[in-house]
Amino acid sequence: MCDRPRNGLVNKLRIENKYKYKHALKAAAFKSESKFDDKLSELYMSKNMDDFWLQWNSKFSKRSTSLPNINGLFDNDDIANVFCDTFSVSQYDSYADSVKFADCLNRV
Repeated sequence: MCDRPRNGLVNKLRIENKYKYKHALKAAAFKSESKFDDKLSELYMSKNMDDFWLQWNSKFSKRSTSLPNINGLFDNDDIANVFCDTFSVSQYDSYADSVKFADCLNRV
C-alpha cells in the first residue's frame, strides 16, 4: 500500500526494525562466540586437553571427516571408473566409430 517510501512514518519504522534486526544478529553471534570462548577457557584451565582440542578442532579445523561417496562407492578407483563410464557414454569418439560418423555425415 505504501509502495517504497523513503521518508515519513513507514520509512522510520522500516529503518528502526532493520537496525534492531541487525543488532540482534550481531548480539546472537557475539553471545555464541562468548560461550565458545568460555568453554574453551574452562577446558584449558582444567587441563582437560583432549576435550580442549576436540572443541578447538570442531571450530577451527578445515579437514573434512566425511569420506567422498559417489553412488555408494568410497574407493577412489571405483569413483574414477564411475566418472569414466558416465562421460564415455555422453562423449562421442570419432576415431573409434569412424563408420558411424561417416553415416551421420551422409544423412545430412
